[in-house]
Amino acid sequence: MTGTSVALGTPEYMAPGQATAKSFDHRSNIYSLGVVLYEMVTGRKPFIADTPMAVLIKHATESLPRPRQFVPKLPDEVEKVLLKALAKQPENRYQDMKELVSAIKKMLDVKKTIEKTDYSKVKKGNEKAEIIKSIAKFFAVFKPTLVPTKSFFRIISIIGIIIVI
Repeated sequence: MTGTSVALGTPEYMAPGQATAKSFDHRSNIYSLGVVLYEMVTGRKPFIADTPMAVLIKHATESLPRPRQFVPKLPDEVEKVLLKALAKQPENRYQDMKELVSAIKKMLDVKKTIEKTDYSKVKKGNEKAEIIKSIAKFFAVFKPTLVPTKSFFRIISIIGIIIVI
């Protein structure tokens, strides 16, 4: 929201708190990233409607369509990450990017499907680089099934924002 109470953002990627003009914080960004990941995994946005306002209302009031509805063989671990990132209530989401990255790392360890990538140039303790590394590994798991959409460009933008933060 702006100082004049005008909502700014793309409705399809706005968190429920933003959609209802209730309080929102950094966890709204986690929700938005969850929408991008959901779209990359399922090939569609979680909420679709005829108008931007209708999309916002769906974000705020409707249950999230289960990712397995669109990708029946989706691993449990992946669905769990998406569902938590897209929880309606901020307190039920990942509380920060570190927690989300940790969940993605755990998911990847369980699946053991990560391609070997040389990250030797990434220094330990470089938090931003670790976030990017984890997101890259997330993509590696789904490389064969990703649907090329505008989401790819949005994720690049989000990564850019993470780096700046």
